[in-house]
Order: sequence, then structure tokens, then C-alpha cells
Amino acid sequence: MGRNGASPARQSGSGAQAALTCADWLIPRPPNAPAEAEGAFVNALAFELWC
Repeated sequence: MGRNGASPARQSGSGAQAALTCADWLIPRPPNAPAEAEGAFVNALAFELWC
């Protein structure tokens, strides 16, 4: 988590499965979308444990 909330994974392409295993949140973005400005509000989906 970043200083003021969520922070992006370093890898966000199709090979990002390893990053997803440690993630608590997913920020859905359209393909090839430009990066959001630091501090921008975004929609996010919380991952829940299903154990």
C-alpha cells in the first residue's frame, strides 16, 4: 500500500499473476490506458479470502 492508499504493481501485463497472488485490491484499467496521476481517485475491487 502506498503512502496514501493503494499503489500499482510493478508489472501489469499478462505475466502479472505473481503480483496478483499478493494483491488485496484490483484496479481495472482499459488496455493501453495512460497511467493515472498520483493521488487520483480510481475504482478498485477488493479481493476476499475464500478459504
